[in-house]
Amino acid sequence: MDLREALGMLGLSSYEARAFRFLLDHPKASAEEVSQGSGIPMAKVYTVLGSLEKRGLVRTFLSRPKKYSLVPPEDLRRAFLESKKKELETAEKAVEKIVSEAVLPEEEETTIFTVYSEQAVWREVERIKLSAKRYVKNLGPAFQWEYALKQEKLIQTVLKILKRGVKVYNILPDDYTPNFKSLSTSFMRMAAHKNENFRILDHNKIVTPIQVADDYYIGIPFIDMEHKKLIGGMVIHSRELGVIASHYFDMLWEQADHVEDKIRTTARIELAKRKITRR
Repeated sequence: MDLREALGMLGLSSYEARAFRFLLDHPKASAEEVSQGSGIPMAKVYTVLGSLEKRGLVRTFLSRPKKYSLVPPEDLRRAFLESKKKELETAEKAVEKIVSEAVLPEEEETTIFTVYSEQAVWREVERIKLSAKRYVKNLGPAFQWEYALKQEKLIQTVLKILKRGVKVYNILPDDYTPNFKSLSTSFMRMAAHKNENFRILDHNKIVTPIQVADDYYIGIPFIDMEHKKLIGGMVIHSRELGVIASHYFDMLWEQADHVEDKIRTTARIELAKRKITRR
């Protein structure tokens, strides 16, 4: 490996490497001398020398004209190592960011567990939503939506993931219409958000209520249809089953009617009305 290659590996640009090599042989030199001796255009030499000084590789002498020199060998060693250390720390942060954004790995085993109370169901619903990195898909009967849309903690959870850029897709049954006037301001903000999507489907086609997050997490509530209440639920962590559940939802989504623009507009109007009323 020659000096030029070594300087390139340490992050110096072509011009920076030229100036560095010139200063190795000319311990004190003016910007004009560096320009003439290295072939760096005069219009760029001050920027190049300033960059080397900022890296801690070059020092200046207050003479007329100003002179430039490489720092002592130990300072050079420290500056180069510090530079690579910062690059490594940046790389580590980038890797951590990628890993944190990644969906659970393929090799993770399928796990299934059951909960046996309404409170536990809503706790798991919240946990599944918070786990989402890309999207959440929701499907359920009228009474489930009527109850869910009045749960302030649940709505705040959805607002959190919407702000993170997660997209939320909701299929409402045609026998349920949100009563906007009776719902919270938080719901209005949620419904008005560009990442919150609604469609309406024939309620007879909603056979199995589900919640899917990122093709991996699946929540299936157990419903007492006679008394119209939740009695428990099943939570599944499975890539294979998650993809199947997601495709099932997508099939129904394509059959459903678009209402997101209407709901979004209604929510925004209601928010504006409430803002005027508070004044």
